[in-house]
Amino acid sequence: LFATVTVTGDDITILNAAAHSIQVFGSGSDTINAQATGTGVTQATLLSAVYTCYDVVAGVGLWGRVLSA
Repeated sequence: LFATVTVTGDDITILNAAAHSIQVFGSGSDTINAQATGTGVTQATLLSAVYTCYDVVAGVGLWGRVLSA
């Protein structure tokens, strides 16, 4: 889902308007909230989230997520 070239400060906003939870995955070896790309993170229905790359270490993007209430 995320860009193949990650830059510190990148932001991606995802709105889950589906009737079920979705799984969000990084790209390559990127992590989201310290979860490996292969695992991903769950985003519940009717929530939006902003994913922000807060660092890139040896080509690996380290992403954090802020969920809406």
